[in-house]
Amino acid sequence: MIDLPREILTLICTHNNPETLLEELSKKIGTGFNGDFCLVLADKKSLDSLASGFWHSAGSSFHLNVQFLSDPIIQDIWMVDRVVAIAELADSSNWSIPVKAILGVRTEFQGQANGLILLGLAQSHEWTDQEADLLREIRDQLAIACALVTKKVIEPISNPTALPQGNINSVIPLVKRLYDLTRRQLEEDRKLNEMKDEIIATISDKARNPLASMKMAMDALFQRERSLSPSVVEQFQRILREEWGNLNELINHIVTLQQLRSQELTVYPQTLYLESLIQELTASFRERWAEDPRKNLCVEEEISNPLPTIKTDCQHLRAILQELLTNAGNFSQSGTTVYLKVFSQNQQEAKEPTLSIGVINTGKRIPEAEIPLVFQAFKRGEGVTGSIPGIGIGLALVDGLVKLLGGTIEVISTPDPTSSSHITQFTLTLPQNPPPPKENF
Repeated sequence: MIDLPREILTLICTHNNPETLLEELSKKIGTGFNGDFCLVLADKKSLDSLASGFWHSAGSSFHLNVQFLSDPIIQDIWMVDRVVAIAELADSSNWSIPVKAILGVRTEFQGQANGLILLGLAQSHEWTDQEADLLREIRDQLAIACALVTKKVIEPISNPTALPQGNINSVIPLVKRLYDLTRRQLEEDRKLNEMKDEIIATISDKARNPLASMKMAMDALFQRERSLSPSVVEQFQRILREEWGNLNELINHIVTLQQLRSQELTVYPQTLYLESLIQELTASFRERWAEDPRKNLCVEEEISNPLPTIKTDCQHLRAILQELLTNAGNFSQSGTTVYLKVFSQNQQEAKEPTLSIGVINTGKRIPEAEIPLVFQAFKRGEGVTGSIPGIGIGLALVDGLVKLLGGTIEVISTPDPTSSSHITQFTLTLPQNPPPPKENF
């Protein structure tokens, strides 16, 4: 007997044409269940937005129409979070093929319905618990396929450190789902940017370490949990939480970059008292860096008074500053201080009040030739070693989000007069009262 879940996962990971993926999956599922037909639908907003794949044992075609989508059985499958099994269909007038028995379930990706799997037989059939369990088992994999085909990425995980303590197995499907979807998005992105080999090699290398650490920790917990001391169990759980956070941060960065390039991000401006945000960020990074004695970094804010308010998107601005501070910490010389400097000014020529934020650190020099490249995705300087975390996405995200907010960002690297190091400053400039936001970047 074939291992249907494994074959479906292999098909999703290796199939290179999203336009025919659902058709291949419907054939795989239909034959795997010994059915007469299988229909896979992705998305459900309207008939025009549906992507579909259909297989029939006799080669018959299937016609999607409003009447079929309005059929009570189809609506029931869309609405309920369970497998729907019908041994004998009383009314098949809305169906364009002979059908008596139906087995169906909806797919969900990150909490939202995004597809439907429908199996059918031309004769009456009492569906077994094993058949229902198998369909339920493969629906998570089909959710990945539906997300790939429709290019719908729901919001990133809100809390990357919220790793379940009791059941480590519950984490694995989500990691697999997100990582597999991200890999497909990267493949599309690399083709558009003619950077295929470089991007995939970089992502694979950076994802391999957290995945390997997670596997090591899970293997230890699964095989020897009863013989391990509480402190060792806690240590393995900490490894899982930390590496889960690293992998999730990598995935969320790639998702956000994709959303920027596909113009899916929106600006929601609100009046913001910047001083409280600055103090919150400095306190957070001060605590984070204090836990790493190897770096021994400090962070200080310098705020001009009185500091006026700014109208901008708080979430995007927070993401920009967090990434700039993270970047400064990665490239700072041990024992130095990172400064977060905020000041407002009036641009005389444009007569537009602006607010500027500088992130300043002491470390290695950025060569003049590399400054134009620092905001390009997947580009890292020649002097950047593997000991410095990252894959070259963070500053590309910063650049995209700054443009989304109607601002500019510049970087300069100058010699430190008191040492052999260099002082690098990223300066973000935003309008204090921006025009009405555009829908997309």
